[in-house]
Amino acid sequence: MGYRVFVAPAFKHELRKLDHQIQKRVISALKNLVDNPRPRGVEKLKENPKFYRVPVGDYLIVYYLDDKKSIIIACLARHRKDAYRDIANLSISTIIETLKPLLVKPSATAS
Repeated sequence: MGYRVFVAPAFKHELRKLDHQIQKRVISALKNLVDNPRPRGVEKLKENPKFYRVPVGDYLIVYYLDDKKSIIIACLARHRKDAYRDIANLSISTIIETLKPLLVKPSATAS
């Protein structure tokens, strides 16, 4: 069983702005992260080491990886020239708070 991938609202917003062919490539790269969260070309961000980046052509996917929980949170999808804008201000706690309803495992209900 691979990692679970979640998508932050900012990622969705940025993905919608991309060309349709680029969208397909980015989505395909996300799907590949499920089985290989550290593919060839991946690097930890020096500006914010809690995040990784993986190239998809001229674009970069910036994501958070939690090995203990086996989750990946896709945070940004940007052209290389814009990818590092505001990256130092990226806060995983804010992103997790936004995705909290998805990240909480449902509790077993008693019958």
